[in-house]
Amino acid sequence: MTSRSIDFAGHEEKFRGLIVETTAGLAAYTGAEAPNRVVGRVRRLAMEANRRQLEANYRGAVEAELRNRLVLLTPQTASYLYSESPEHRTVVYSAGGRPELERVVERVTAGARSDRDRALEIMRFCRDLYKRNPRETHGAGYLYGGTEEELIEKGEELCECLGRLFVALCRIVGIRGRIVHHTIGGHIAAEARIEGGWAYFDPRIGLRVEKADGGLASTWDLIRAPDLLLRQPGYVRRDVSEQWSWECRRDRCLNRYFHPNEVTGFVDYSLADTDAYHYHQTTAEEAARAGMWEIHEEYVALSAVAFEEHETTGSRPWALGEPRAVPLVYRNDGFTPFFVHEPRMTARSMEKRFIDPLAGTNVEVIEWSVGPGSVVCYASRTAQVFGDGLSEAELALLREGDRRVVRNLRSLIDAGHDPLAIVTRRAKELGLRSWIRLEMNHEYGPADEENWKWVGFVGRFNKRHPEYRIPGTVVLDFRFPEVRAHKLAILAEAAQRGPDALSLGFCVYPPFFAEPDSRIMTSFMREVRKLALRTGAQRGRKLDIVVRVPTESSAEHGLDWRSWIDENLIDGIVAALARQSGRFDTRIDEVVEAVRGTECKVYGCLWQALGFTDTDPRPEDERSNRKRYDKPKTGAMFRAQAMLLHRARVDGLQLAMSSDEWNRRPWLDELADPGRIEYSDKTYAVDQNPHLPLAFGKPRIACVSLRVGDDVRRAVRIGKRVVAEIVLFCRDFVENERLTVFVNGDGPVVFDASTSGVSGPDAGSGPFAPEWWRRGERRGRFDARLLVPGTNVLRFVYSGAGRATAPLTIRWVDVDIRYR
Repeated sequence: MTSRSIDFAGHEEKFRGLIVETTAGLAAYTGAEAPNRVVGRVRRLAMEANRRQLEANYRGAVEAELRNRLVLLTPQTASYLYSESPEHRTVVYSAGGRPELERVVERVTAGARSDRDRALEIMRFCRDLYKRNPRETHGAGYLYGGTEEELIEKGEELCECLGRLFVALCRIVGIRGRIVHHTIGGHIAAEARIEGGWAYFDPRIGLRVEKADGGLASTWDLIRAPDLLLRQPGYVRRDVSEQWSWECRRDRCLNRYFHPNEVTGFVDYSLADTDAYHYHQTTAEEAARAGMWEIHEEYVALSAVAFEEHETTGSRPWALGEPRAVPLVYRNDGFTPFFVHEPRMTARSMEKRFIDPLAGTNVEVIEWSVGPGSVVCYASRTAQVFGDGLSEAELALLREGDRRVVRNLRSLIDAGHDPLAIVTRRAKELGLRSWIRLEMNHEYGPADEENWKWVGFVGRFNKRHPEYRIPGTVVLDFRFPEVRAHKLAILAEAAQRGPDALSLGFCVYPPFFAEPDSRIMTSFMREVRKLALRTGAQRGRKLDIVVRVPTESSAEHGLDWRSWIDENLIDGIVAALARQSGRFDTRIDEVVEAVRGTECKVYGCLWQALGFTDTDPRPEDERSNRKRYDKPKTGAMFRAQAMLLHRARVDGLQLAMSSDEWNRRPWLDELADPGRIEYSDKTYAVDQNPHLPLAFGKPRIACVSLRVGDDVRRAVRIGKRVVAEIVLFCRDFVENERLTVFVNGDGPVVFDASTSGVSGPDAGSGPFAPEWWRRGERRGRFDARLLVPGTNVLRFVYSGAGRATAPLTIRWVDVDIRYR
């Protein structure tokens, strides 16, 4: 064998080793040797956790045995694994060996006329097996694993078993197959040899992928060109299991199974080799006792980190380039101005307080909402104006601020001033652009006349048409043409006020369907685009369409924003988080990549608060003279989030505020320019979802990830003094109890009984105490140079004490960076 190094020119190395040219060369990429070929410590740890989880789950039976024989699919092994070398072909199945399986295959493939059709029918059979015996797969008596006959009998639905079953059934009809392991993403699929090449099949999901020439893509095809998933015909999408939507599974593939940091491999499996494996079944209770769930928890944390790892794999180019200054979009909710302003509001007082302060700043767009809920705050003939038609008794249910809104709106409208027209006119006079925004499904339940939100914030359309709601809720269902027509009419009315863009908010108040249907919503967006084109033609200038979508849950809500970009239905996309999502870091790299080469602009969103507590006042609070407090979102947090978005190369930043926060936070203007905030103090917060809280009830290890936009090492090189601290919020430590934190494998920072925490009357236990959130705050300094631009790994190692009365629970984890 002639050994030679692989040429990785043009992209980062994910695996190390020599090109494989013989079966003997595969040994370095197989089984226990395989992790040594993987670049990135966290990727290796995640791989090992995946192996240990299968070992505990199946107690050494066939699924674990197969995992131990995994051969990595890498740039070094791909050519050989996809060659026709006879050295790595497996034994052909001999008829009569498994008569029960043969009968199943004969029935399933009876109408098939080609190997492709036979493989598809076997895939669909495996996909639908769960329907035979629907049940809870994690009940104590549930049986994991078994022979192929046992898998069919019980109605298998777990991917590791279905991958094996698919390969076994394919072998019976003479189709070669092999099992595909996505070791970090935590999924198992298969490949089948048909039409002269290997084709990827996911038998649990019912997924295969077609290439432009009509052939089926292999695993290697999808690793190199995952965007094939974005161009699949309807008949491919419709094959996905009823348990999921196509959009959901497509995004899962893009973000995990074919992510650049995934580690994928093959395992050959032949029914002729079954004597080499054990097929005993394991109960869920036995698997739990073997530590499966503890390993699973560690595995999930490591996988989340591995997919965002930057420092070891170089997979995050956002951290490399110099960010540039961008414009700001200042979003006003279109309701709070009337809530906080003492009546009677005039057109001039509205301009002076809520619009004029933005002149001469980095704000280029003022975004103004039509109003709260499904009522509006402008002179509408289409929707119910806030407060219209309410009796005195109904008005009395509301807050005093709500009654101010009614009086302010009436004073403006009665004087001939439409609030939306004021905004668009004054913005134009000041050289600003204006967007008018509609929240697409902003409703408040329950439907109860004693519920003040239902009374005041839900409009007539909803109240008169309960048949248009998603069952069990007061939320409207966009599958009804009447709902879509109602929303379109409001947008058409708003367009006549002269804005530069219509902004559609899909982020804060989903769902939009009882059963998500992206085709319906995309059709609706086509109608919105037609409306914009008609309006633009009438007034002689373009009317843009901007959407705000949740970056991590769009597919499950039927929002196919990629198609909107591809069809040129939108001019801008605000990539944001769903409300109360528990995320500090908005990961929008995927959106930025999707608009590349198009005219569509991407805006990052900076929300006004952290949102741990809803501080919106309630009528009962006013009566008791109480105020609710959230953990404050500091300027250092705003700067941290802005720096992350600048690194992502956004085209602008949306400041998602409620009214005139700009007047009290003039430093918001600095967020537009990374040059002004790069060496300013910042606070980065670990995402609640999926990482926190962390509960340590016994000796345990946990990992969380934290993306940082600062290049601390560069700051030190140019003479900056940088101080970094880990900030934890937890109960008091008891004697001999210790929590050790490593930053990217180094440190450590130790928290124990000697580490005092904040307590006392100013750190109360509930949201009515001004600093309730500070209870248990503890700080530990570490070398700031351990931080890297990109994803950082925080590893927690806990050693417990017998005297602890409750598990140690970490509610929040922050990292403070201070420049001196």
